Amino acid sequence: MKATDVMADMLRIYKSRGYDLTLISIRKRYNDGKISLIEMSKVVNSLTSIEMMTSKQRRILFKSA
Repeated sequence: MKATDVMADMLRIYKSRGYDLTLISIRKRYNDGKISLIEMSKVVNSLTSIEMMTSKQRRILFKSA
């Protein structure tokens, strides 16, 4: 699975279910061997950066994407 596909899936989950459930999902994929540790790390870092934004910044980010 490509990192871009994983990131797109994780953003979809993040928008609908939130940060915590997204992290659980990404860890499950890693434990099942579907993604590498490096891919997991990149996605988690991106999600953490998004989570640290204000709600206004997130809204603008998701509108532009």
